[in-house]
Amino acid sequence: MGRNDTKEMLFEAYKELGKKKTLDKITVREICVKCGVTTQTFYNHFSDKYDMILWNHRKRVDELAEKYIDGSETFEEVLSRYVFGFIKYADFVINAYRSTVGQDSYMTKSTGYLADKIKEIIRKLAETESLPEEIDFFIEMYSISLSAMIAKWIVTGRTMPPQKLVDLLIEAAPPQLKEYVTDNT
Repeated sequence: MGRNDTKEMLFEAYKELGKKKTLDKITVREICVKCGVTTQTFYNHFSDKYDMILWNHRKRVDELAEKYIDGSETFEEVLSRYVFGFIKYADFVINAYRSTVGQDSYMTKSTGYLADKIKEIIRKLAETESLPEEIDFFIEMYSISLSAMIAKWIVTGRTMPPQKLVDLLIEAAPPQLKEYVTDNT
């Protein structure tokens, strides 16, 4: 079994357990028993269960970013897939948001990764090694806003249609980032 297959299997076991228990109550041992591997196998792939959860988020963000960078999808399409991914894993995401706090929380770490990925995308599209401090600030602010609004939307029961949320998130982009969130072609 390949490295990513094992990671996927461990994550799937976690998601199954997460339907019945909160993240803080699920142990690495339970995850391993669920998918028939040793705890050493788990630790060969992840430093802890929070690392595993963030691995899944990073993987999703990386896949979506690549589609935007290569021009196969617009920012709106990528953001739509990002939002719809949260719908698919709503129970898991709510559990992760509620079970972690502080600087190591799912929200903080996933938002940080999202901001880093947006910076990477803009550097590639602008063909530059670094971004002006102002752009860096607006990316951080926009990433925090995206994450917070998506989290609020999920936790409060997703009363707004997903496409409406996507449209509003794009509209809310700071003017300094508009050229990157409107169209990449």
